[in-house]
Amino acid sequence: MVALVKEDPENGYYQYQCAWTYDSLGKEKEAAPQYEKAIRLGLNKSLFRIG
Repeated sequence: MVALVKEDPENGYYQYQCAWTYDSLGKEKEAAPQYEKAIRLGLNKSLFRIG
């Protein structure tokens, strides 16, 4: 996922998927900026699973 984000950093879906990958590996510090950028790029917040 990191490679896709580097290739297309303005793709909100890629940013979200990269964040999710970091999150699932327990790397919350790396995930947070990716989630934030995904939202800034217009990714629909309803895609985020909370809780």
